[in-house]
Amino acid sequence: MKNRYDLSRVYPFLPIVLLHFTAPAAAADPANRPDDSLSSFTWFSDEPKHTQWGLGLGAGYEKSIYKDDNAQFSVVPLVLVENRWFRLRGPAADIKIARWESVAFTLRAEYGLGDGYESSDASILKGMDERKDGLWLGPAMEWETPLVTFSARYLFAGNKGQKAQLGLERKWDYGEVSLTPHAGVEWLSDKNIDYYYGVREHETRAGRSTFEGKSTYRLSAGVRVDYDLTAHQTLSVDAGVSHAGSGISDSPIVDSATLPAIRLAYFYHF
Repeated sequence: MKNRYDLSRVYPFLPIVLLHFTAPAAAADPANRPDDSLSSFTWFSDEPKHTQWGLGLGAGYEKSIYKDDNAQFSVVPLVLVENRWFRLRGPAADIKIARWESVAFTLRAEYGLGDGYESSDASILKGMDERKDGLWLGPAMEWETPLVTFSARYLFAGNKGQKAQLGLERKWDYGEVSLTPHAGVEWLSDKNIDYYYGVREHETRAGRSTFEGKSTYRLSAGVRVDYDLTAHQTLSVDAGVSHAGSGISDSPIVDSATLPAIRLAYFYHF
């Protein structure tokens, strides 16, 4: 069965967790701290020539969106590599293009692990054509303010459509422990919904009528707790929930529009 105990079930949340893990290494080295005097637009990156990287292990448990499919548990390795030009966080890779004060612009490539399915993944999917994972490309940005960090991206993947996402998070530090609530809204195009949640004419059967997807939104919210074991080791717990709009929930293969999830991670940053 595809994606039952593989990387895909945890990877979608990794960029959120790895955002935290980049901070300790940078804070420890004054040369890596942002230049407070930066007040103009600059192409590419003027950060010091320094590469930071880290390794870890993550585990996740979440409810499946499909009918007759069990909740999913997965274990996945975590990888981070970042320098002045490039950043790799889980399934997403960014080329750093420009920076304007506290706003950073990148070109992103993101592999949608777990987006697709095979007909053997759940009984409701029997007789369905395979839906493949997508390679998503497009611009992304992050804006750090004194109160919150905003993020945005617009990605496309050929016949799998387009998607856009806005997110924000706020971090509070309490010694070795930090608390970070986060929320986001994602728009998914009709082509994207039709590909992953639609039912084609030759796939119909009793209890699974033809369904043509329409663009919709997906909301998410959660809170992450991080504990710094040492200067280089961090434990993280992230609990959240997502809710999909009617463009997804009306599909005959979808069980519930609301999906809770919890993720654990251990990370060592060098």
